[in-house]
Amino acid sequence: MSLSQQTAAKELLYRREVRRDMNAWARHCGFEPALHHKVITAVIMRAIKREVRKVAIFMPPGSAKSSYASILSEPFYLANCPQDVILLCSHSKDLAQKFGRDCRNLIDTHENILGYSLSKDSQAADEWATSKGGGFFCAGVGGRISGRRADLAIIDDPIGSREDAESQTIRDSHWAWYLNDFKPRLKPNAVVFLIQTRFHEDDLAGRILAKEKGWEVISIPMEAGDGDVLGRQRGERLWPEWFTEEMVEDAKSDNRVWSSLYQQNPTPETGVFFEADAIRDCEVHDRDTYPKDLSMYVGSDHAVSEKQDADFTVILPCGMDGKRTLWVMPDIFWKKVNTKQVVDEMINVARRREPHMWFAENAHIEKAIGPFLEDRKREEMVFFAMQSLQSAKSKRAKAQALQGMISSRRVRFPAFASWWPKMRDELLKFDNGTHDDTVDALANVCRGLQTLRAVSIATSGVADIKPFTVAWLKAHERQKKQEQLIAENN
Repeated sequence: MSLSQQTAAKELLYRREVRRDMNAWARHCGFEPALHHKVITAVIMRAIKREVRKVAIFMPPGSAKSSYASILSEPFYLANCPQDVILLCSHSKDLAQKFGRDCRNLIDTHENILGYSLSKDSQAADEWATSKGGGFFCAGVGGRISGRRADLAIIDDPIGSREDAESQTIRDSHWAWYLNDFKPRLKPNAVVFLIQTRFHEDDLAGRILAKEKGWEVISIPMEAGDGDVLGRQRGERLWPEWFTEEMVEDAKSDNRVWSSLYQQNPTPETGVFFEADAIRDCEVHDRDTYPKDLSMYVGSDHAVSEKQDADFTVILPCGMDGKRTLWVMPDIFWKKVNTKQVVDEMINVARRREPHMWFAENAHIEKAIGPFLEDRKREEMVFFAMQSLQSAKSKRAKAQALQGMISSRRVRFPAFASWWPKMRDELLKFDNGTHDDTVDALANVCRGLQTLRAVSIATSGVADIKPFTVAWLKAHERQKKQEQLIAENN
């Protein structure tokens, strides 16, 4: 065999290896796959053989997951499935187009190795075709997807920011887009990849995994836990050649960011807003521990819709003792019910507990109950005062008073109640969880009590001061400031 024949034979073997093994393809493009990258390349090769259909991959930011899943994978996939069409979506169409442009450029540079080229009449960054009938098109998450149907569909980083992840409206719109725009673009035997860092328990990945079966989940945290998919020892960090100890320590400075973005656990065991240790210190394990003489209050959180997927309605009675510790009573109401059932239960609780005040957000009362409640109070001859609270700017703002009381160990929870584990879970996951109905109801009690105390302070002694004296003016100035505080708390 001549030298030229030997060279040609080696080149042919090399090209076959590059087209067969995605790790070889990555090295050909100047990348050296780390252990976690090989997990992605292995999944891509399984997808080509249709050994896997739906895969969710969670990795920390900066781990080069997009380089492998959204840039290197497409040219390699089309070398093995030359007539397939690829759909790629990201949180913005600009980012998706960048991925498309990078893929296109790789094909243009390495067409001899790949065995195909770009079609001369279709080379736009957001949509291009190949000489063998394959193609690519892209879209932003939340945007309309038009055109062809896909054999391989990739959603890479569907969430642009934590602010977006914390918006119920945006999360709902992402889910609607996934159902109504993304899924209809898939061919019957399509492969779907979802690649992201976890922001929220109810982010797109969380909702998909909660509602759909058949997904293979590959979650790779920054620091390994038990049963690590890469075989690391517990506490061993990811990709130490890239992620330094200093980078990891910086990431740990914010427990919430560390747990969600870096550990792929949006709800850390230590709690997000309420600390687990403080909650544990507030637990009551014996009914006999409850004080006999308590001033009773009730907080409620009402579902404003009767749809099947609406939130629960929670009616939560509490008692405050002489040391200003709040005791959550075990007989809370926590169900999905219609308006009539809610009002009936409110009457029952008021008759049983005789609260000094009932606290609920005015928007919930107006939308969910309205005048029906007043009619039932007159019919049953059960009367109680209700204070309407203005909707807070955010869930965190709404729960600040409750957070302060729990951290001060001034709330007592009935750990013996059957519903307590579920409420404890809501507290630990707040405000990064799917449900927080009991937290909202208890927060209304704390916010309402804070308002009552402010009113008491503002009005005490003013009537006894001689009008228009210096003392009278000072007292009224204090009252004015307290009224401002009340408005802010509401």
